[in-house]
Amino acid sequence: MVKLTPDPPSDLEETLARVSDLMRCASATAHEASDQLNGQGRYLTLTVIYLLDIAQALIEPSIANVGRCPLPRLEMQNR
Repeated sequence: MVKLTPDPPSDLEETLARVSDLMRCASATAHEASDQLNGQGRYLTLTVIYLLDIAQALIEPSIANVGRCPLPRLEMQNR
């Protein structure tokens, strides 16, 4: 498996925005697939859409607040 590493490394806001876009695309794909399915396959696809919507609802406020709250700094303790 190939490990994808951005070069140069992207910042948190850019990464969250990219994840949000990927989830939006996955949701659109699942919507299209669910239109072609019946029965349990359709229900499973609709469940995927629901889970993506929940994840999207968690990501959006994070993107909006990424610059407002600095991340806590972890300091190494001498042993």
